[in-house]
Amino acid sequence: MSGTRHNEDSRLETIQENAVQFWENAVKYSELIIRPPDAEVGSTPHEVVYQKDKMRLLHYEKETKKSRSPPVLMVYAVINKPYILDLLPDRSVIRTFLKKGFDVYLIDWGKPGNSDKYISTEDYVERYIDQAADWIREVHGTEKVNLFGYCLGGTLAAIYAALHPDKIRNLMIMAGPIDFGEKYGAFEWWTDERYFNAEKMVKAFGNIPDYMFTWTFKFLDPVQNLHTKYLTLFENAQNEKFVDMFFKMEKWIHDGIPVTGAFYQELIEKWYQGNYIVQNKLRINGNKVDLKNIGMPVITISGERDHIVPLASTTALLDYVSSKDKMSIECSCGHIGLSVGSRSHRKVWPKVTEWLAKRCDGRGKGKGKTRSRR
Repeated sequence: MSGTRHNEDSRLETIQENAVQFWENAVKYSELIIRPPDAEVGSTPHEVVYQKDKMRLLHYEKETKKSRSPPVLMVYAVINKPYILDLLPDRSVIRTFLKKGFDVYLIDWGKPGNSDKYISTEDYVERYIDQAADWIREVHGTEKVNLFGYCLGGTLAAIYAALHPDKIRNLMIMAGPIDFGEKYGAFEWWTDERYFNAEKMVKAFGNIPDYMFTWTFKFLDPVQNLHTKYLTLFENAQNEKFVDMFFKMEKWIHDGIPVTGAFYQELIEKWYQGNYIVQNKLRINGNKVDLKNIGMPVITISGERDHIVPLASTTALLDYVSSKDKMSIECSCGHIGLSVGSRSHRKVWPKVTEWLAKRCDGRGKGKGKTRSRR
């Protein structure tokens, strides 16, 4: 009898503790939703060193006496702001390169206005990326830069590398869509040319508003984005580290920028619907974009659970380049987890920066295509 009584008392105590925890979480959760905390992002010191129209080139302060060359030029997507690469001090892709001794530059596209609606892929590649790369090469007295691209910035970086292989030492593509013929789930249906007309969208809006992309991405995984993540916040409402990370992510998710009309129409018609890049049909300034022109060392970094850019869409790049030294690193995470996930910062980024360091130090093996799963 005493044992049974003890078990009943223990269960009652657990119920009471859970009830107290629930109401404490409820109070804290309500406070967080009503008055969200300020989220400080992009903490790594940097300065603007070059500007062209609204594009700014950021240079990050070095964190080690060791110096490796050539510098790294990072190209981000033209949809969100690039500070996702520097969201937290201990989960900063930018800092991993700085700690390895590299000079790091990042292109910040700025916020397009109505007068920018005619900015196209050609402008991003030949007018902005090329001028940023040339500025870095001149200042550092180097013939080549290391080029890094994330998401659609990865696609732009690959296009640039195909057009200007003489200016690139090593190419790093992080979750960048290359083969748009891969299964894209909801994106594949939503952009189907039978139902979707990008030209009419551009005529209606000019530049495509940022909120349209925000909600598009949310509806790729509506249960997670509209329900589960808030339930998780409720359960962790008193965990300061979790709350800090949650609201930093929320700030970035809702801090988008419009996409220029000309680029958007090309993105839908030539990339998603036409798959021009891998078919050698894309032309920039009259020049054919041929991925076989990419002969420098190449590494792709992909998320196995990426529902925005399928892993195979990124790794397909390795099948089209002429590089002998090429590698794929795949992580058990999603699109954003590659940037800010604890797993990727433990297992992926040390490997990526070591890959780059070896090739800049002349220690790269340069033999064939390899695959690494982290």
